[in-house]
Amino acid sequence: MRQTRRTRRYAWPALAASLALLQACGGGGGGGDDGGGTAQTVALSGVVADGPLQGATVCYDLDDNGACDAGEPTSDSTDVNGQYQLQVPAGEAGKHAVIAQVPATAVDQDDGQPVGVALTLKAPASGSSTVFISPLTTLVQDIVEDDPEQDVAAAAALVQEQLGLAASPLANFVASGDAESAQLAKVVFTVSKAITLVAQDAELDAEQTRALVSVTLHNHLTQLPVLADAATGSTAAAVAAEVSQAVLEQQQLTADTAAAQADAAVKTEQAQPDEPSTAPLPSVTLRSFFYANAENYDYRVFDSSDGATDADGVRYVHEIRHSVRNGQAIPFQRNQAYWDGSQWYACPSNGYHVIAATNSTASGSTSAYCRGYKDSSKSSAVDIGGRKMADVVREIRAYPFMDGLTSYANWGPQPELLGEAVFPQGAQLAYRQVTRIASPDAIALADKVRVPPAGGAAPAFSDWMFAASLEQMISRYPADFGGAAVSGRTTLQVANYFLPTASPGFTTEVRLRVGFDAAGSKARFFTCKVEASTGNTAGCEPLLDTTYTVAEQGDAKVLRFAAQPSEIPAKRGIYRQFVERDGTVFYGFRDAVGVSYQQRLNDVAWAALREQLGIPAHSLPSAPPALQPDVVLRRLQYTDANNYFVRLLSTDDVTRSDGYKVMSEQRIQLLNGTQVVPARRWFWTGTEWYDCPQTGETVRFKAEPVRESIYCKALVENASAPVRVGIAGRTLADIVREIQLYPGRDGSFAYVGWGPSVSAFPALATTVFPPGSTLSYHTNWVVAKADGYDTLEPNRLRVPPADAATVPFNNWPYAENLAQVSGAYRGDFDGAGVSGLNTQGVYSYNLATPPAPEYTTQIRIRVAFDSSTQRARFYRCNQSASTLSTVNCSAQLLETTYSIDTRGDAQVLRFAAQPAELTNASFIRIFVARGGAAYLGSNDTSERRHSVRLNGVAWEALRGVLGIPDPS
Repeated sequence: MRQTRRTRRYAWPALAASLALLQACGGGGGGGDDGGGTAQTVALSGVVADGPLQGATVCYDLDDNGACDAGEPTSDSTDVNGQYQLQVPAGEAGKHAVIAQVPATAVDQDDGQPVGVALTLKAPASGSSTVFISPLTTLVQDIVEDDPEQDVAAAAALVQEQLGLAASPLANFVASGDAESAQLAKVVFTVSKAITLVAQDAELDAEQTRALVSVTLHNHLTQLPVLADAATGSTAAAVAAEVSQAVLEQQQLTADTAAAQADAAVKTEQAQPDEPSTAPLPSVTLRSFFYANAENYDYRVFDSSDGATDADGVRYVHEIRHSVRNGQAIPFQRNQAYWDGSQWYACPSNGYHVIAATNSTASGSTSAYCRGYKDSSKSSAVDIGGRKMADVVREIRAYPFMDGLTSYANWGPQPELLGEAVFPQGAQLAYRQVTRIASPDAIALADKVRVPPAGGAAPAFSDWMFAASLEQMISRYPADFGGAAVSGRTTLQVANYFLPTASPGFTTEVRLRVGFDAAGSKARFFTCKVEASTGNTAGCEPLLDTTYTVAEQGDAKVLRFAAQPSEIPAKRGIYRQFVERDGTVFYGFRDAVGVSYQQRLNDVAWAALREQLGIPAHSLPSAPPALQPDVVLRRLQYTDANNYFVRLLSTDDVTRSDGYKVMSEQRIQLLNGTQVVPARRWFWTGTEWYDCPQTGETVRFKAEPVRESIYCKALVENASAPVRVGIAGRTLADIVREIQLYPGRDGSFAYVGWGPSVSAFPALATTVFPPGSTLSYHTNWVVAKADGYDTLEPNRLRVPPADAATVPFNNWPYAENLAQVSGAYRGDFDGAGVSGLNTQGVYSYNLATPPAPEYTTQIRIRVAFDSSTQRARFYRCNQSASTLSTVNCSAQLLETTYSIDTRGDAQVLRFAAQPAELTNASFIRIFVARGGAAYLGSNDTSERRHSVRLNGVAWEALRGVLGIPDPS
């Protein structure tokens, strides 16, 4: 496996391989009182390291105040290997943190130089008699001290994930020789020293310095590995120095700004849980705010003013996201689904009850966001009543720490817009510290993976089909595993970010991409540039080799990487995944955990500020209905206003006495301006042939616990919960094209033929879907099959007359029984050539491009019979571009047998096997003879099939542009 640049740039200095473990002593080996009243003690030993630190003093923090006090067990100075030992009361062993006071004169054995500034290192309470103390263990103990909801294991996991470490941050990297942990420990130590030196220059006190170091480190933690990777130094110390300078520059931390930044850090660290309470705590807080002018602004508000709680005292909070552009409200569309432990939960875009928060307790407060995230938080509020709004906004903008990846530099309006306005009494600004304890797997429902076509000339990226499965995605992006060149065609983009400046010939964009080796379940990440002239991916360099796994999760499959470049969580705040669901592959992710620092205005302050700026008050959202009665567009085939086919589904959401709801179906077909009378569709119910209406009540279904539907009294299907994606504001052309590129099949229907040709209707590109428009993905599978046929003209079988070569097909006589069909279509069973005259068509489909200039894109699957032996042969044929006739039936696909049985008053012909083309289309071809006529029939397979549907709002918009009359 390739290593990251971080671990392969240079070798870490040789370190001691092992350390002596000191045994318990005193009190006769720990057996009791020595007769003089001496308390029993046990030995505690270990190492203090950045590299090993000589001259540090270690104490056992009995009073848990984070410092070494008189009377607490204390060691002598650490030796040349950083080793210490001390005696601690046996009854207190393992209960308290271990503190190392590192004076400026302490010597770092990596370079033999004094550290130059006094620092404190810590390690959390441990049940071991050997405790390793380092900058990494200090990060863990900081979280334990700062967040009552975190135990040592959770805090260690948090730091390990943020730094991207392979080993625990509590592990002894000196003894193990872990170069990666040692490198980042030196980075943390050097950054701490640099901040402390700036604080000394600014004459800050000890509390200000401590807070500034701690908050700055935790706010930059995910950035440190990336900065270390980007550094050019050849030694660990040189890399750490570069990272340290980068952190100071990013935060603009100087002796002149240190006091203000330390004040913000102290206020942030002084955040405490609210007073313990069992009562609901209604509130409104402003989480984020952008304001250009009265016609362009965004805000995000958390509102629990309705006091909604459940029987367990959990308080529900609404999230209101409001965006206005050019005076028009832009509806927020979350378009994400989160794994809540049992199902994929589509968190409502309107923000209704998206947060379930515990009431405050003495140990802190926790909240669950969108059923999957878990946060713990605390806050401190500052009174801003009577202060100028402009001054407070300046203060918020100057806040040096980040809310996740978001800076406060452009928060709210330009202060000058607020004039002399002041906040009223009761206005508060809260400093809030939020620790993300857990993040769920998530699906970005509006972002699907495209795949390049298999072989042949590559069309434009916008014409690439969406991936039908993870397996297909993996196979289409092989990177250089097979020796191919790395490009945008052989690798898949997983994330991107932008550099401050561009190199010659390239843009500032950096693309992180990945390729796969299916045989070894391997993945290789690359960092790539973007050509300024073409926008193409170029200059890709290997970044990381790892492996991947694919596992089922609910009704989806999730691809996860064993490791991924630190740039992804640092630059994008996520860990990349891919999710296969509903016949396509979505970009998936898991948000990076960590600590964020927030500033929030309370309801009094926010109301005053928005009124000053002329922003209307928000409204509380309503609970989204579980099932909304609606008309849904199931299928649309459209040439022009005189030639189209529409299939609509609708439900009234009324549960009948048998526990089922009823769905009605409406099929509308116009041919040359004349409405075609729907064909009769017959299904074998097991006892009779049922004449199922093409328009009317066709489906009975139950939604719980699994959506079960019975179609036309015969076909029983189950379905997973549909995935709904908001499409308001997107152009009709964009969505129509997206549907046409969907790889799933609705039965035998391929979506390449869905809807109108986008290029033929310019209005599609200039019209957007209105608010409330959704596109939904559906997956269903047959649990009880049913034979069926319909009487539509193309499905009624004809037989060739004697002069078939000169008689148009539409003038051929109809077959009256199956014997006529099998006798008329003998193909090459008689030694003749195969053509459209001696074979019966059973299925056709279209390719993306013609296989040859003389052919169209249509492929025709045909069959011939030998009735004496009841054998059948299937063939693949082309369609002539000049005559549209069947030609080139040279490819024999399959030879099999067939049988004929009786179903009621009908005869049914079945094949023992059929070509993969038919199986992949999710049906089995049968022939049915009934009432003196023969028909093509089918029997749905049990394979999962997928469909895409527009809701009624979206259908109305599309119908209006295409000129389709209201079918009601």
